[in-house]
Amino acid sequence: MVDLHQTVPGMPEGHPWLALSRWGIAWRTLLSSVLVGATAAPISLLVIWGPALLAGRTLVYGLAFIAPIPAVLGALSWAIGPWLKRYFPFSQMLIFGFLGLAAVALLAFAWLLISSIGYTCSPDDYCAPPLMDFFWFWILFALPVFLQSAIAYPLAIWASTRRGGKMLWPLLAAAIAVIVAVGLLAATGVIERVAR
Repeated sequence: MVDLHQTVPGMPEGHPWLALSRWGIAWRTLLSSVLVGATAAPISLLVIWGPALLAGRTLVYGLAFIAPIPAVLGALSWAIGPWLKRYFPFSQMLIFGFLGLAAVALLAFAWLLISSIGYTCSPDDYCAPPLMDFFWFWILFALPVFLQSAIAYPLAIWASTRRGGKMLWPLLAAAIAVIVAVGLLAATGVIERVAR
């Protein structure tokens, strides 16, 4: 259970995370969420679409998890990171996971709402308004966005330690190399040929 009125300190005295500024929290969360997104996007693509249908979707889906979503999570951690410091790391993870999902969902809904302005559908065609895409957002993105938020924040806390800071950069480089390689293999058609 998450105690929103916690009175005992959530982290040990002297933990490096407690000394970070808003910007220190934000950039670590941004990089950690890029790491989580770059690691999870190819795996979730294979689970959702399978290798035969991977081509063309890899870069769009993968870039969503390594560009705009981490930017939203970084901005969110800048805004609420100092407030979250008083909670236990597990509580921080859950709170940030749900708030990250809510922030991304709110931005997706606003974008779909703006795109539906002036939307027309001829009477002879079967089509759905753009706000129906919000339903597909929840099916395809809700769980991955929550998991990305909930995993990236504790990873950012770990990255504030000496050992975590040394490990974050190589892990981030390897994860980005994997998603770029999968994207290039999908764009060149290699994955389709192997899947057949």
